[in-house]
Amino acid sequence: MPISEPLIKKQAITFSEKLGDIELVVSTGWLEKFAKRHGIIQKVISDESGDVSDIECVQWKSTVLKLLRNSFN
Repeated sequence: MPISEPLIKKQAITFSEKLGDIELVVSTGWLEKFAKRHGIIQKVISDESGDVSDIECVQWKSTVLKLLRNSFN
């Protein structure tokens, strides 16, 4: 599930305040250690490796697209 650094920092401050610790400093170092401790990693969600092949496009056009067009005629 995608989450951002600002979101993690904001939630950390919110939880800290609710627990009575209003002096928490959420620095970059704190965030790096938190992420490492909890197994949070940074990944690319989408890139070229997720592209659809030309063969799949041709097959889709000749089957699904053809059926869709026929249903509107």
